[in-house]
Amino acid sequence: MKLFLLDGGGAFLYVGILIIFMVVTILIEGVVLILFKIEKAGKAFLYSLIVNLASLGMGYITLPLIRQIGSDYTNSGQVIRWIIVFAITVLVEGFLLILLTKKKPHEKVWLATVVMNLLSYAILILLFRGYALSY
Repeated sequence: MKLFLLDGGGAFLYVGILIIFMVVTILIEGVVLILFKIEKAGKAFLYSLIVNLASLGMGYITLPLIRQIGSDYTNSGQVIRWIIVFAITVLVEGFLLILLTKKKPHEKVWLATVVMNLLSYAILILLFRGYALSY
């Protein structure tokens, strides 16, 4: 067992991991916005930062409600929670991106939003699994 997690430094580890995940997510989603020609690089990464901060905020607001769903901690409960979190993320980021990119076709923005979140979730789950398995 790693004892450093038991002291006050464990909170800094959580914040550090959150920052790393946010940076990776912003980079991934910014690149997707560029590839979908939603915006050029500068605005794409700025918009990615904005929508991810909004999505993170919504996640913290809805987290107590989501934790109650499937609270038996079975695999099916965890899968249901992941699906709900993914749906909330896509909705928040999609609506916000539509507001930020008023002239872009909504279908293209929604498709980019789904693709960028699928990639982000897949990569972050792989990173987290690797990190979790190392302990």
